Amino acid sequence: MDKNKLNAIISLLDDPNEWIYDSIKKSVIEECNETDTFWFEEAWNNSTDGFVMERIEDLIHNIKFQTTLQNVKKWKEKDPNNLFEILFLISKIFYEEANREEIWNSYKKIENQVWLELNNDLTALEKISMVNYILFQKHQFKKRYETDAIKDFFFTELIRHKQGNNLILGLLYMLICQNLDLPVYGVILPNNFTLCYTQHSSIYNPTDPVLKDQILFYIDPFNGGTAFQSNEIDYYLKKRNIKAERHYYQAKSNHEVVNYYINVLLQNLKYKKEMGIYKEIKAIQDIFDYKKDSIF
Repeated sequence: MDKNKLNAIISLLDDPNEWIYDSIKKSVIEECNETDTFWFEEAWNNSTDGFVMERIEDLIHNIKFQTTLQNVKKWKEKDPNNLFEILFLISKIFYEEANREEIWNSYKKIENQVWLELNNDLTALEKISMVNYILFQKHQFKKRYETDAIKDFFFTELIRHKQGNNLILGLLYMLICQNLDLPVYGVILPNNFTLCYTQHSSIYNPTDPVLKDQILFYIDPFNGGTAFQSNEIDYYLKKRNIKAERHYYQAKSNHEVVNYYINVLLQNLKYKKEMGIYKEIKAIQDIFDYKKDSIF
């Protein structure tokens, strides 16, 4: 937006008329991008009027939110298999100041360390052992048992503090493996998320699901990357009196996994009565026309 117009908008923010402010807000959302927040931040620093400062904060938040939504749309259109991008963008809804380059560089160091440990002579189990060593021993990534803590769902916080719930740990594990051409995908169980190592050497077509007999073994990211077989899923389901249906054993596409992640996050935000952030995460879900019951 033109600087003169920005200055004109800022000069009107002390007008108590809500109709005028709504008109200003609509114009700002339609015409501004994240670089324009500099001028609003400067105005905030120069203001002593709490009413004006609150409105400036609201405008900055809405500019950043709309920019994130636009980036989500670009991700969907151009690079929907890029797990890093969507995990970062979802985190940015909650942590507006998250810096993509900083998070990417921190993540890439971990991925590169795994890459240095891998070679074609290793078996699938040996490759997973290398991933486990880098993540859980060298970098000391840890599980949190308070799985409904909102901060434990976000990728940026996992990278920064190396703690998270089983879902975000699993997504990090899956991201690293897929970026290094290890065929590791998500498996969605009732109230649980785990991973599997398949016979496929690249990301499979989601219209051609990986069946149970094409899976070499499963991986528990919440237990140090322990490998296990399908009989443990049998036990998990039987213990909870749940019928052992085929889809509980199958690998899911990244699309389905992101869908699941968003749904679980939304459920926890609603439970915590975090309705502001709930509505914004829901806006991301709506971009993809995700349906709440589509993967349950």
